[in-house]
Amino acid sequence: MAHVRVKVKLELLRWARDRARVITVELESKFPKLEQWEKGDPYPMLKQLEAYAKATHAPIGYLFPPSPDPAWKTKRSWDLTATDDKMLPSPAQQFMSKRAGPTVVEGKASRAVYVSKPEAVAALIDEAAKAAK
Repeated sequence: MAHVRVKVKLELLRWARDRARVITVELESKFPKLEQWEKGDPYPMLKQLEAYAKATHAPIGYLFPPSPDPAWKTKRSWDLTATDDKMLPSPAQQFMSKRAGPTVVEGKASRAVYVSKPEAVAALIDEAAKAAK
């Protein structure tokens, strides 16, 4: 398995240490690069972070930055709903599509709309590309 460095919230490394009330010298003996980690140069390896979380009694998930919002929440999107889809009824497609808030185009097509109606798919892609400029 490859060694992976993980980006952590630097202030939360210190928070975990302070919260655990562990003597810094004790932690530094277990984690010789602790001072460097707290500066973000370099970040700890995943295994090291797991050991650090265990030593400070901190949930490992607390040490990571929050995830960014998914792209569909902040970027325009398009949806081509196939109205003759026998596997996924139109109302179900519309419900799922509505949650993402895309520009919706409905087409009388089967599930494999990109095969049965390639012109409609190409037109939607073209519309999306023009709108992105």
